[in-house]
Amino acid sequence: MSELKNTIPKIGLGTYQLRGEKCSTAILEALDVGYRLIDTAQFYYNEGNIGKALQQSSIPREDLIVASKVWVTNLSPRQVKSTTEKSLKKLKLDYIDIMYIHWPALTYNPRKTISAFQELLKEGKIRAFGISNFTPSLIDELLELNSIPIWGNQVEHHLFLQQKQMREYLGKKDMKMVAYSPLARGNVLSLPILDTLAKKYNKSPSQIALAWIISHNVIPIPKSSSRNHLMENFESVNIHLSPEDIAELDAIDSQKRLFSPPMLAPKW
Repeated sequence: MSELKNTIPKIGLGTYQLRGEKCSTAILEALDVGYRLIDTAQFYYNEGNIGKALQQSSIPREDLIVASKVWVTNLSPRQVKSTTEKSLKKLKLDYIDIMYIHWPALTYNPRKTISAFQELLKEGKIRAFGISNFTPSLIDELLELNSIPIWGNQVEHHLFLQQKQMREYLGKKDMKMVAYSPLARGNVLSLPILDTLAKKYNKSPSQIALAWIISHNVIPIPKSSSRNHLMENFESVNIHLSPEDIAELDAIDSQKRLFSPPMLAPKW
């Protein structure tokens, strides 16, 4: 798993709501642009489309990091294993690089659920175990079991939801943080400061917003299907914001959470 941490790209492609041929085409375009981290989930119902694209791609498997997530109805030990096998078949892969628990809800049971992920790791079906939408207290609960290394936590993170406590917590625990919805579905682009900085760096406002996330050692996974947007997002890894500009963006005082579904979300 340490090897995986060292090779993880600075940006990945999110695929939520990408389906059908549009999804397959977006994956192929993203790989051609240079993306090597592809993020999906059982709940996205697009693993088959992604598998089709991966099979068509000439990128060596060892150069790719493919992540998926086990849905909340599949977190009993038997279901974790059986549905991961289904995910592997759909993705047309021998192993999944990072397999996450999508939400700590419904059939989730810390000890029992984790036992299944342990077996998947031992069998080589997954390379790393990840969690998504976990709070520090829920992570502490897992760590007390002292049974499985946690690669990282995937959470909603953008300029309107800066997750400073989570960033600090994961840093201390040597876990990665992955940011879904890093542009808050485009809402962050309403910030005047992004227009100002975009002109200063001769970049787009969305590139500045992504570069800010990357500056904090967080991996954004923006979704896009057009080649122009894929390229624009990917190029944000080469933007180096000044400490003063990072501090100004850090000072945005907001707690706007877009994703907190009833029955699934923990007590944030």
